[in-house]
Order: sequence, then structure tokens, then C-alpha cells
Amino acid sequence: MPKVVCYGSLVRDIIYHVPHFVKPGETLPAEDRNVFYGGKGFNQSLALKRAGLADVYQAGSCGPDGLDFLEYLKKEKVETELLCPVTVPQGHAVIQITPDGQNAILHFGGSNRCVPEKLVGELINFLSEGDWFIAQNEVNLLPEIMNALAEKGVVIAFNPSPCDDSIKALPLEKTSYLIVNELEGATISGVSSDRPEEILESMREKYPRTKTILTLGENGAYYDDGKEVIRQEAYKVKAVDTVGAGDTFSGFFFASIINGLAPKDALNLASKASAISVTRPGAAPSIPMLKEVLQYKF
Repeated sequence: MPKVVCYGSLVRDIIYHVPHFVKPGETLPAEDRNVFYGGKGFNQSLALKRAGLADVYQAGSCGPDGLDFLEYLKKEKVETELLCPVTVPQGHAVIQITPDGQNAILHFGGSNRCVPEKLVGELINFLSEGDWFIAQNEVNLLPEIMNALAEKGVVIAFNPSPCDDSIKALPLEKTSYLIVNELEGATISGVSSDRPEEILESMREKYPRTKTILTLGENGAYYDDGKEVIRQEAYKVKAVDTVGAGDTFSGFFFASIINGLAPKDALNLASKASAISVTRPGAAPSIPMLKEVLQYKF
């Protein structure tokens, strides 16, 4: 089996349930407050592991107030030798969740934006041709790492979230997989977010060597590898918290591909796992185990 490194953020999620998103100038009482482990890197590492991968390595950095993240990862059997200690405070997010499960997020990168340059060399030495590097856009050093690993023949899967101006500096043409939601797909492709087929067509033209997975929330998902386009309908559930649903989808999809499933089956399994995750609160705590996904009755 290939080595699988998930390079991304560790974020403490501070979640408030509110009747509606706060408006400019408004002071809004929250109904309750919860604190969970999260971050796109942390969530996707857990999803990869819970989806059945034997060896998953979390890469990135950890602040002095984030040592509990390391303990959580170790408990989940995720390897932490590629996590660099830094003196910058741990990243965190303030999240508003409305009664219909929608969320609005204020994110502070902190330690996740201060990964030391030594990690570039460590990853070059650690990964070989055919190994996997799965990353998100909440960390620094991405251009350097992606260029170096592409030269070694490492499979690069990238989730451009958050999708901001830094995307322009990234060698997306060297990725093997891009997994985007409709807004990220629209930003990268230049096509309106309500035209998924046209987004995929534009992505094929821009990145002909890259397979694209386009997620559409309750409207399902697409897979496009340039030879076939596969549509996956979403599983209908009562959503209570959508935080981490996309990360659950990503982790289960890539774990399924690495474990040898066909794209159609990987899409289906990832959609089931993502649907289960939105039925319960929190990001990391909501990610199901593979056995649960296989047995769940929709």
C-alpha cells in the first residue's frame, strides 16, 4: 500500500447555535456553545483512517496550546511524526450554525500558517513515486511542496479551500485530483456556480491531466476524469450540522480509491459517509467509521 500524507490544518472549532447568522451591527444571543477538534487537515486525516486506510500520516504544525490534537490523532492511530511544533497559537474557528444546519465560519490560521520550511525536505525524503499527498489550502508552503512532490511522481490530491487569491500561485496543473464544491469550482473555472456541467468542462480544459470531483451538497456530486463523467445523487437525511461534511466526503472518497474501489463506488461510499456526518454535531466527532457507513440504512 502507498504511504498517505494528509497535509493540512488543526483547528479548534468553537461552535455557537444561533437562530440566524449575525447581521452587521447586531448583537445576537447564542443558544449554546460547544468546542470540538477540527481543521480540514485534521478532519480529512480522521476520515481517511476511519474509511479503512492502514497508514495515514498527518503533516503540518502544532502550536503550544494544541498538544491535545496530537493525543487525539495518536488515539485514532494517525501517525504524527510529520507534525512540526511551533510557538504560534493553535488555529481556531468561530462557527455559527442555524436551525437548518447551515454554517458560517470565521477562521484564524495561527500555527497552521507557520509550518517551518524544513518540512519540505522531510516530505521529499519521506514520500516516493506512487505515494499520496492530500492537502487543503489552510496551510503555507503549498507551492514548494506540490512542485517538489510532483517531480517525484507522488499522487497529489488537493482541496482548494479556502479558495482565495493564493490559489493563483499553486501548480494546480500538477495535481492528480482536485476536489471542489460549487463555489470553489466556480472561482477556479470562471463559470457560474449553478452550472456544474460547464464547471467540469472548463476544469477539463484548464487541467487535462487532473481528475475533478465536484461536490454540490444536497444536490450530490460529480466525478470527471476526462473519459467519463459520473453523477452521484445525495442521500437524504435531516441535517443538524454541516461542519466537516466536505472533509468526510474527501477522506472517504480518496481512501476508497486508494483501497482499489472504482470511482462510481467511491463516490457512493463518500456520499453515504458525508450524509451520516451531517446528522450529528461537530466536525471530527461526526465522521463515521467504515463499518457504520456500510451498515447504515437510509
